[in-house]
Amino acid sequence: MRGQQQTSGLLGALRQRALLIVACAVVVASLAYVLSDRQEPRYEATALLNVISDTGPSLPGRQVEATPGEATAGARVSGTGAVAVRAARRAGVALGPASVSATQPEESNVIRVTASAPQPRAAADLANAFAVEFRAERRRRARAVLTRARDSIRRTLASIQTLRGGRERRIALGQRLDDLQLQIDVSTGGLEIADRAVPPAEAVSPRPRRDAMLGGLFGLVLGGALALLWSQADRRVRQLSELQDLSGLPVLGTIPRSRALSGRDALTLPAADAEAFRVVQANTRFFNPGLDVRSVIVTSAAPGEGKTTLAWNLAVAAASGGLRVLLIEADLRKPSLVDRYGLKDNGGLNELLSEGYCEISDVVQHVPIVAGVNGHGPKVGMSVVTAGRNPTNPSGLIASDRMRAIIARAETEHDLVVLDTPPVSVVSDAIPLLRVVGGVIVVSYLGRSTRDGVGALLTQLRHLEVRVLGVVANGGRHGDVYPYQ
Repeated sequence: MRGQQQTSGLLGALRQRALLIVACAVVVASLAYVLSDRQEPRYEATALLNVISDTGPSLPGRQVEATPGEATAGARVSGTGAVAVRAARRAGVALGPASVSATQPEESNVIRVTASAPQPRAAADLANAFAVEFRAERRRRARAVLTRARDSIRRTLASIQTLRGGRERRIALGQRLDDLQLQIDVSTGGLEIADRAVPPAEAVSPRPRRDAMLGGLFGLVLGGALALLWSQADRRVRQLSELQDLSGLPVLGTIPRSRALSGRDALTLPAADAEAFRVVQANTRFFNPGLDVRSVIVTSAAPGEGKTTLAWNLAVAAASGGLRVLLIEADLRKPSLVDRYGLKDNGGLNELLSEGYCEISDVVQHVPIVAGVNGHGPKVGMSVVTAGRNPTNPSGLIASDRMRAIIARAETEHDLVVLDTPPVSVVSDAIPLLRVVGGVIVVSYLGRSTRDGVGALLTQLRHLEVRVLGVVANGGRHGDVYPYQ
């Protein structure tokens, strides 16, 4: 049974982490889809240029071509350079919303001209226009080189006309001059358009579905990271099994979340709520066989974890079972029984300890209880000593010999004495009484108590060699009772 409970707690924690991861994935994917869907569509078109030799008949081995470095230079200036500007003007496209680039991979004789624009036709027109302008620019550069060579030969011819033997040389240079002129006339600049761009059928961006999938994957990673951080940062005790493993003590029971427990009419609790406290009262004896526990202190690691609720209803449960019960409100700093349960404010423990009242009977109040289900059953009752008026020295009063004597006397006159004390980890008032009573019950609120707080309290109690009867989990669910071991 314990293994099943631990498995249930582990599955609950894993379920929470899984929900966080899934939520992050859904949120990020949805956000990516919305942002992507709102973007302006982009279309890409590609034209191809072949790098070829531009060799004349009289210039064997001489090539005028677009080298990889030159093509890359063209790509670098494609957005703002003269070629891109002329191409955009030729295509009737405005640079800015549109862009164009040229790339030539290593060991390749193909230059890829890629244009991007909001419309498919504009992308294709810009790519083709850039290819034409880039080819024309290379042709102009090649012709400029050939023209300079032609002019140089002409000057040489003019200088050798009067020289002896110059006739043969003039004939050779004239032949070369004709060849250069032919190259100038037919030069292509070392480039030819291999494939013209066509309007694309689909936009390259945005792609909401693809972006949503990528966003979902990123959300899963983000959610996993957040879940890990949550596991490290969240130190609260959330599961019943966590409390048992942390304390190493028996879990006497769980107190369910219930509006009835915060009301003034707490003497007639619903059957399910009342049963939870009867389970705690029964387990206090079941888990400590052979131990005659006649007095207990109910404490917690921090305020607001339900120690007063547990102390009151534990006393009610014991009295409903026919035991003679005395509840002592030993929290002199922040008493609450009078206001919470409508008791009389006519003196209490403070007056008994500080003003010399002789007997408990001078300050005790009798609280009637109906032993049964839903208010039907015989009339019984329990005795209650409230804190009384606020004292000036609560620690000194609680630690006094008279307080110990009162507890000893109460144990002889009652079957069970329940003391509601301040949190031991917060104030030291209850420490002198921890080894006087028969045992201590620690209450923790699931989802509110921290592992550090509970661990520090239990360590403190072990160092004080206190008999801890068990722990009670407050804030649980109906039916979530820890199984017998």
